Amino acid sequence: MNVTATRRSKRSFVHGFTLVELLVVIGIIALLISILLPTLGKARLAAQSAACKSQLRQYALATEMYTIDNKGWMPDSHKFLNYQEGLPRYMGNDVLVERIARCPGDADTEGMERLGRFHPVDANGSSYEVLVSYGAGENSLSASARPTGVGPRPFWVKRNFLLVGDSTKIMIWADWQNNPYNPAPVVAVVKPANNSMNTLCFRHPGSANGVANAAFLDGHVGELHAKVKTTAHGHNLAEANWPVPDGFGSVNGAQYKYYPFGPGKHGAGGYVVFGDWPGIEIH
Repeated sequence: MNVTATRRSKRSFVHGFTLVELLVVIGIIALLISILLPTLGKARLAAQSAACKSQLRQYALATEMYTIDNKGWMPDSHKFLNYQEGLPRYMGNDVLVERIARCPGDADTEGMERLGRFHPVDANGSSYEVLVSYGAGENSLSASARPTGVGPRPFWVKRNFLLVGDSTKIMIWADWQNNPYNPAPVVAVVKPANNSMNTLCFRHPGSANGVANAAFLDGHVGELHAKVKTTAHGHNLAEANWPVPDGFGSVNGAQYKYYPFGPGKHGAGGYVVFGDWPGIEIH
């Protein structure tokens, strides 16, 4: 038997990929990536929204514990990230404020430079800078120095003051954006303006125009769906105005008398709820 011929015969069957075969494999991989990437992207956004809701649930529980410890008074929206005067001490001894102050899905908010920069006080009494993308319901929480036309004024709210309304619809914490941008915001409050999105933020998927996750007075975490068209991933209104009722701006603080922002006490009118805010669907 010719050994040399046999070795040559075996070698003739050993070869690498041809260029065509390599291109076919690359094409298949590219096709699989193009199919899987949108699904993976949606899964990532859904996971971020779920993590946001879990965090807001901790806010709701901490708020309940705070009110029990403080004879029913609601937390101070101006100091809610302070260890002694706010919520962190009710979230565990090892809680890091910088981790509970931001929504896990706020990358677009950060990209548009709409995070707030606040300086809470830690357990040792030291102040440091924290980036924030969660905000408070101005009319459902207390305020030690709420800005008014005559300067800062304290507004202290008891939980039972709010029970004249539907506690399942009164937002206490929600997704927030620093809009219009303020380099040193006084407070993170979630509220609309008559002619703009203001500090509302529908940054999560779940509806055509975006979703804002929110914790409500009864302790559950739900969603605020934008019924009007938004742009910039839920950060801006597509048009200049909300579809507000006629004469909306003529009532002092009227936006706070709509769910999810009301009810609120404003002058002689007392506690009033007009209904659901036009343009927002509560889930």
